[in-house]
Amino acid sequence: MAHRFRQKVERDGGLSAAKHWLRPGPITKGFQRLLDHDRLDLSVEAVAIESPWDKLFTKVELDTAKARLEEFGYFKRLGVPTVSSSQLSPDELPVTGAYPEGATKQLVVNAYERDARARERCINHFGPICYVCEFDFEKAYGALGKGFIQVHHLAPFGLREGPRLTDPIIDLRPVCANCHCMLHRRNPPVAIEELRQIIKTKP
Repeated sequence: MAHRFRQKVERDGGLSAAKHWLRPGPITKGFQRLLDHDRLDLSVEAVAIESPWDKLFTKVELDTAKARLEEFGYFKRLGVPTVSSSQLSPDELPVTGAYPEGATKQLVVNAYERDARARERCINHFGPICYVCEFDFEKAYGALGKGFIQVHHLAPFGLREGPRLTDPIIDLRPVCANCHCMLHRRNPPVAIEELRQIIKTKP
């Protein structure tokens, strides 16, 4: 991907290449890779809207860049410190307050509407294998695990207000329950590529 990026810049020049990538339409594979790494700050879109580069682009190009970044919660993450999370599952909100040992604990769960068709399309595209660790439930559990996998939203619902259109191939990734919980051990979530590296380098 980086090789193709460099080739286009060398062939067409940096500004012409950037203008090509900022045309209205679907995001590029390079943008999607940066999304997996949680590094949209390195995208053409993020650079183009910054001074002094923003003077080189048209309003349509800048609006396209801002819309793409906004769609994935980029602006809401700026300046937000990364904190650890005590969530037991990705949909839970922690309840503040002290509880004595043995007391009943109330868990508050976000009730975001999810479209089962988006989940199904994501799994059909990527397969029911964890996008992070490649765990396959069917291989581990046989017929019981066939087709089973959770789905992770790269841009959490909390980063956008109100309903949104979800592109199952761009916005979602199939993940096993363990990886899903680990992705949500921090807020904002751990980047998929960062979690892959943690798994690869563990003792």
